[in-house]
Amino acid sequence: MHLASQRKASLGKMVLEHPIAPVTLGAYVRALSPDERRLARDEWHPLHTALCLEMRVHLPNYLRVPFLDHPLTSYVNSLPPNVRLRVVDGTLVDKWVLREATKPFISDELYRRPKKPFLAPPCDMADDDVHWRFLRDTITQGAVAQLGWMDWGFVAATLDRFRTTSDRQAYNCLNSVAS
Repeated sequence: MHLASQRKASLGKMVLEHPIAPVTLGAYVRALSPDERRLARDEWHPLHTALCLEMRVHLPNYLRVPFLDHPLTSYVNSLPPNVRLRVVDGTLVDKWVLREATKPFISDELYRRPKKPFLAPPCDMADDDVHWRFLRDTITQGAVAQLGWMDWGFVAATLDRFRTTSDRQAYNCLNSVAS
């Protein structure tokens, strides 16, 4: 957290001291809704403001609900930054409190793994395509059996559905299984 706040502070100073700072900073501020501006000014920790600004500027049409449970989302949003982000062994760990909460239920490999993005499925997937090879080689009956909570019949049908139709829901499900 300390490293992240130092980095954000130095970037903010650099932007403010730049000759076109009023124009640049104004564009960033306009990226926030009036409610977000009020929250940033009156309630949020500076790290929350910086993360929100970064998302609004780089991904202006982005909408992703982190949890479907509204009370849980409200609770997580109220947590201080030092439990949301934490530096562990010199590496910034995002979603630290979520990792800690799930630690007893997941493998050590998954607990320590860095975040991986969901990739958009390709329109056309040949047998030698890197995405298909990854799914085919990673999601095996043995690997699914090791998970202990996923039904191989369902996974095999989902693999087949994605292979034949490039169905987006099937692809997202397979990425979750592969992770």
